[in-house]
Amino acid sequence: MYDHFKQRPYPDNDGAEHDIEFSPCPFCGDMPHVIPKGNRYTKKRSVTVKCNTCRVQVTNSTLRHGFEWLYEKSAEGWNRRIAV
Repeated sequence: MYDHFKQRPYPDNDGAEHDIEFSPCPFCGDMPHVIPKGNRYTKKRSVTVKCNTCRVQVTNSTLRHGFEWLYEKSAEGWNRRIAV
């Protein structure tokens, strides 16, 4: 159902595509789905990075920035790993 949100470049709801790299899920290793909500005409935009295998997800939202900024911040948060 969400397979088109799993392929790079990731689409947003404004028709643009973002070629940002998301690391595999830190818990199971599956590739995440990147699901945008809102568009340039709505007040709030958000991006959810979600693993459908183990159900972990993170959502980032913004009121003042566009999808480019939002995808970058979402990738920073999702790709951050704790060194052991």
